[in-house]
Amino acid sequence: MAQSHGHSSKYRPIRYVSADTYRKNGVPRRIQADIPLRLKIAGVSAKSRYVSVCKRYTSRYTSRDGPILTGSDRIPAATSMANNATDRAALEAFKAAVVQDPFGALTSWNHSLHYCHWNGILCSRRHPDRVIRITLRSQGLVGSLSPHVGNLSFLKSVVLQNNSFHDPIPQEMGRLFRLQTIEFSNNSFGGGIPNNLSRCLKLEWLNLIDNNLTGNIPAELGTLSRLGTLALGTNKLSVADNQLEGNIPPDIGSTLPNLKFLYLFTTLFTGTLPTSLSNASELESIDFSQNDFSRTMPTNLGKLLGLGFINVYQNRLQDDLAFISSLTNCTSLQDIQVGSNLFRGSLPDSIANLSTYLNLINLQINQIHGIIPSGIGNLLNLTVLSMAENNLAGPIPSSIGRLQNLQYLFLGHKKFTELPSSLGNLTSLISLALEGNKIHGSIPPSLGNCHSLLELALFQNNLHGSIPPEIMSLNSISKFLWTHTKHAEQLFEFGMASLGGQFI
Repeated sequence: MAQSHGHSSKYRPIRYVSADTYRKNGVPRRIQADIPLRLKIAGVSAKSRYVSVCKRYTSRYTSRDGPILTGSDRIPAATSMANNATDRAALEAFKAAVVQDPFGALTSWNHSLHYCHWNGILCSRRHPDRVIRITLRSQGLVGSLSPHVGNLSFLKSVVLQNNSFHDPIPQEMGRLFRLQTIEFSNNSFGGGIPNNLSRCLKLEWLNLIDNNLTGNIPAELGTLSRLGTLALGTNKLSVADNQLEGNIPPDIGSTLPNLKFLYLFTTLFTGTLPTSLSNASELESIDFSQNDFSRTMPTNLGKLLGLGFINVYQNRLQDDLAFISSLTNCTSLQDIQVGSNLFRGSLPDSIANLSTYLNLINLQINQIHGIIPSGIGNLLNLTVLSMAENNLAGPIPSSIGRLQNLQYLFLGHKKFTELPSSLGNLTSLISLALEGNKIHGSIPPSLGNCHSLLELALFQNNLHGSIPPEIMSLNSISKFLWTHTKHAEQLFEFGMASLGGQFI
């Protein structure tokens, strides 16, 4: 995993969180608590992105192959159903390898029912005795996956997400030539990825996130030209010992041209990001966060016209920000996370031409200098803007007041000098962090218009004067990190002594 490269690791990848989510039970949910000053960045783990994708996947595949079966949702019994001894034996072996079934998910797996009516099993309409789907997500199952699953020769989908399966994924799965979906995320599978999965040429979805897999990513997976989702994050995988010399296969975008979702976060990848990604013209989401990639960002990502999400948080990527100009072609872009890298240079004016759908920009903890371009005010749908811990300077542009959907603004630990009164236009603002700058003058009374504001950090600046009464009267605010002792005295005077704070 990439290190913090001389920066503290107190910031985490950030994700959009609604105000309702933030306030649930009075405690921020999905919000990191390890940011300095106890300001909560709107962050969850990188896995949150693929969760939403899973919902889209479920909608797509269930409409084609019929409903996913649960204990109370099974296809009607046919008047006469054949029995396939091989499929029944394979399912019985599956059950035998499960050592704990706390919710009774496999209780119906007995001889009183035809196996096509067992919980989580779907059989083919054309071949009524052949199993085409196993769906047992979130059942608390503990055990290993029987190699006999490789005998279910009609199997198209196996979904075991959110259980506790362990031991290696059986090599026998490589015999399932009809297989389209493998969803094994959030288990404890160990060992390596079977290289003969490359024989499953119809495979479209491979999700092995959050397991204990080790070793290399088989180069043979490059033959899976139909693969639309490749998700291998939060494992101990590395390609350091194969002929690719530590890099993601440089031709991954050419050999897997139908990729839509590529999730390789929190692994041990090194090397450079392949420029061939631009050949996977269907790509919608890329997550390479928390690895050890170095050198530059590809400047041809603008060819991915459907790209919606890009996350390379916490690597060692460097060079200037030229790739931002390329991303202006990605008109569906919603989420850019490039924080905790080594990017330098100034923000290009082209940032103003990014997608109007953009709701999150994370550039925090880099070496970016210069000013924030006034064109930032064109990104009217932004809800999160984080540029903390860079070398940006000068006045905060007044155009930032146009971002009326903004909820989280993190501009701490830089060299900003002035607070624009237009900040008062940010009526959706929940958290405003401007600590550790060179801001002078007084606190703008217009901040009293920010009726959703929960947290305000202004310490370690050169502010003077009193806290405006407009701010003191905000009922929403729960944390005020003030600038000096005089402000502390005001808080006590106004009966706000319970607010957290720091004397500077």
